Amino acid sequence: MRALTAPLTELGSFQQILEGIAKGNTPVFATGVIDAAKNHLAYSLQAETKRPLFLLTYSELRAKEILEDLTFFTKDCAYYPAKDILFYSADVHSMEMNRQRFLVLERLLKGETPIIVASAEALLDKYPPKEIFASFRLTLRTGEIVEIAELTRKLVRMGYERTELVESPGQFSLRGGILDIWSLTAEDAVRIEFWDDEIDSIRSMDAQSQRSVEKLEEASIFPMREMVYTEEQAVSAAERIEQEYRKVLKNLEQKGEAENAERLREHIGEDAERLRAEKTLPALGAYADYFYENPVSLLSYLREDTLLVFDEPERIREHMDILTEEYHESVKGRIAQGYLLPGQSNMLYDYTEILRQAEGFASASGYSSALCGASACRAESEDGGFPPENHGESFGALYAFLPAARGSFLRGAGISEKEPFPHADSCRQRYKGTAYGKGIAGNGAGSRLYRFSGKGGAEGCRLGGTRHAFQGLSV
Repeated sequence: MRALTAPLTELGSFQQILEGIAKGNTPVFATGVIDAAKNHLAYSLQAETKRPLFLLTYSELRAKEILEDLTFFTKDCAYYPAKDILFYSADVHSMEMNRQRFLVLERLLKGETPIIVASAEALLDKYPPKEIFASFRLTLRTGEIVEIAELTRKLVRMGYERTELVESPGQFSLRGGILDIWSLTAEDAVRIEFWDDEIDSIRSMDAQSQRSVEKLEEASIFPMREMVYTEEQAVSAAERIEQEYRKVLKNLEQKGEAENAERLREHIGEDAERLRAEKTLPALGAYADYFYENPVSLLSYLREDTLLVFDEPERIREHMDILTEEYHESVKGRIAQGYLLPGQSNMLYDYTEILRQAEGFASASGYSSALCGASACRAESEDGGFPPENHGESFGALYAFLPAARGSFLRGAGISEKEPFPHADSCRQRYKGTAYGKGIAGNGAGSRLYRFSGKGGAEGCRLGGTRHAFQGLSV
């Protein structure tokens, strides 16, 4: 709605952001944005650029709050929930959570462009390459010739459970020439009747009464899990698992760790045997690296012109550092006790790797992050020019990263690398070799680099010197 974006489009600082995005002078860094205005800004960026937008934040609760606020501006937005990474190797994810995730994936595969909101940990999952996952999204049409036995085998590899009656999403049944199936992303089950190998009719079905309802021309069937694969890949993965399993088992037996060895047989040995025989497992996500040489993150499913928006980047980093440490400690213990193989220690991406993937989304030359969150920061400047005093406790951070960036941050911001900035050397040295040392960006010539201190003794570097709200340190 134009009325909702008009107030922002009249601001020179907002026009600076749009100009930077249009020219590829990104990452764009926005500070001085209070919490109440962040979602308005994000929506306006998407509305004005006409690009897909992916908004990443620091917690699941915050993601849900953002989604609720965004629905005031547009109904074309969706929440992508994260799995609990501390229980990632267990099959404990709710049907509703999986449904929400797959509804987003389905829209991405269709080329739709909703605003997607997620917490940072939602990007840690490993997926098969997009083209492989898309090949398991089935569309069955009346009159098509389909080999029923191969279709049922594929449904099993897609995560569907064969039952006598279809009563809930994720189930299918086959009785003679009648196939009932309920896709996770569909409102109702469908009944497909075959004449030999030809689809004779497709109808929606009431799962409660088991009666056909409405005639359909086609039925879309979406995978029940992210891990999809061919039978050949299942056999190959089983061989890799068995090879590592035997090696680890022998080592445990030689050490006299009988209890851990028995757990390994029970959990890993049985998984490998079942995968070889049945070509499926309940919790396949824990074995992603055994199926695919080059798995990808959700970022690979986004359109190349997607605008990535990070809400409170430093809070995201702090949260992910704590979460990652807890996860690795948990995995380390489970490996020692025989619940996991050493090769499963990297079943999730590290957040630093996600930042690298975002960096290389197209040809971005660096990565940007805010070092102050929604708390006051005091710039150690000579003139106290930034942040302005009236920002006070409402000083916030929202930064937009456009993957189609070109050139270095310094050149993109119109700043010479040779210009002398106060404290520039100490700031660069402090963050040299880290995710915070990629480059410096500002809102144009005349910006200065300052050290700052925040609550809790946090320190960092920030560009300032003018009263424009949108400037900062590219890190």
